[in-house]
Parts: sequence; structure tokens; C-alpha cells
Amino acid sequence: NAISIVRKVLSSNDYKNGSASDLVSAIRPFGLPTNYKPSKSGTPCWFIQKIGRKYAKDSHYIDSNNLINKWKLLIPKAPIAGQTDFTKPIKFYHNRNAFIAKPGEICTESWIVACAMNTKSEVLSFKSYLFTKIVRFLILQTVISQDVNKMNFIFVPEMTKYDTFFTDDMLIKRWSITKEEWNYIDSRILETDKFND
Repeated sequence: NAISIVRKVLSSNDYKNGSASDLVSAIRPFGLPTNYKPSKSGTPCWFIQKIGRKYAKDSHYIDSNNLINKWKLLIPKAPIAGQTDFTKPIKFYHNRNAFIAKPGEICTESWIVACAMNTKSEVLSFKSYLFTKIVRFLILQTVISQDVNKMNFIFVPEMTKYDTFFTDDMLIKRWSITKEEWNYIDSRILETDKFND
């Protein structure tokens, strides 16, 4: 059932721009491992959820992709942790585990940068895209463990412009998703939280 949907998206005009995997950072985007210990001062850094935003020493991180001065959408490296029964609908990426980091903020390996943009509004647009069921369905087709990395976005078209609020209804029309195909997608992916900024 999924193969025909994926093929349809890959043949769309939007996919001619490439995949969203080009926007997603590698694992450990700033060179800091998950078990990195917070410092009392330095660069604001997002750690595991129970620690939150603390600091990393300036000499301890790298920024080889020039991400630090941009607005960033941080998503967990393991968004599907805890769900082992893939026959049931899956919920991943929501307001409690996908959030915006400001320019000047970094993160440990617990997070990957889903996108880094010059403006907050662009990041919010990408977030609305990620929160659609169709995009999360496309990601899920490549998932083989609890972890998700940049290559799992290979079936997701890169939209080039992020200046609008994306919805499933919009993508259904853009990618000519049939009612039957949408019903299948809807049965595999749980609704995410109400979108907010």
C-alpha cells in the first residue's frame, strides 16, 4: 500500500527539488555527545529533556555547517522510542519533543537539527510541514529502529520555499493523493498535537 504512495510523491514536481534530507543535520550536529556534562557558563545548549537548556563550553563544540547563528528546529534522535508494535498507528514528532532553538543556541547528540533557516517564520513553516501526517508517513517508510536520521527524510520532498502553513489537505492536492491512499496514511499515523509556535 505504501509503495504506490511513495512512488507518486517521488514523481511529483516538488521532488524535482530533491529531498528534505539535505536540510537535516547529521547525528551529533555540534560534536557534543548525549552524555556531555553541562557547564555553568558558555554557549546555550539543549541537553536531554530532563536537563533542558544549560551551557556548553565554547571550546567543546564545533559548528562545521554554520548552524549556530540560524533559527533551528530541533527534533529527537529517537522519536519512536518505546513503540515496538509497528502494526499500530504511530505518533512521533509533536510539541513536547520538537522545538525551536534560537540563533546562538546549540544541542547535544540527543537532538538533530531538522532545518536551520534565517528566520523563525521559515522554521515554523517547516515545522508545520513535518507535523503533517503525510510527511511523517513518508519518514516512517524508511524507519527500521527507534532512531531517525537525515537519511530517513529521503522520500520527503524539499519544498524550497517555507513561507506558508502546510496542511495534509494541501499536500493531498499537491501530490494527488487519493481518498483510499489518504485513509491508509491516516490509519498508520496518529494525530500530532495542535500546532503551535
